[in-house]
Amino acid sequence: MPTNDQVERLLHELMGAGSAGYPTKEQIMDKPHSHKPDVIRLCIQWKKEVWFPLRATEPTEQQKFEALKTLLQRIAAEHYNKPVEVDYQPEIGSCCYQPALNRITINKSLSILSSLHELAHHLFGNSETKACRWSVWLFKKSFPKAFRGLEWKGHMLVKPTCSVS
Repeated sequence: MPTNDQVERLLHELMGAGSAGYPTKEQIMDKPHSHKPDVIRLCIQWKKEVWFPLRATEPTEQQKFEALKTLLQRIAAEHYNKPVEVDYQPEIGSCCYQPALNRITINKSLSILSSLHELAHHLFGNSETKACRWSVWLFKKSFPKAFRGLEWKGHMLVKPTCSVS
């Protein structure tokens, strides 16, 4: 039986992005990405009306997933006319988009940024550069404080790890 890492590597290869297919931080951040203004407004509105109030209540994973699902499906259907299915599988190693099934699968991280990245694959195709640029810049514009709190690890933005000395 293959490991999660092997499955993830195979999925990325099947989607046209091997390890060399990921852009650098410089390629992602080179210049601001242009987004539809209504998409930015929707993300900011969702953050204020759904995400922040939800987080204040100690939500369950299912509640967080439903909120993310709503955001992704609204962006896809309302602003790109490309509806998408969104599924929650906490046991998988990373979020993914499955074009043959027209489905985004979100893992236990319930990451807004990772979810936006997979949405970008749904909207724009296999290009990792396009998906990274679109999702990172949309996150930066919609969640500027959270963006400032992240650090780069390769082509990804992650929450800093705390070390105890």
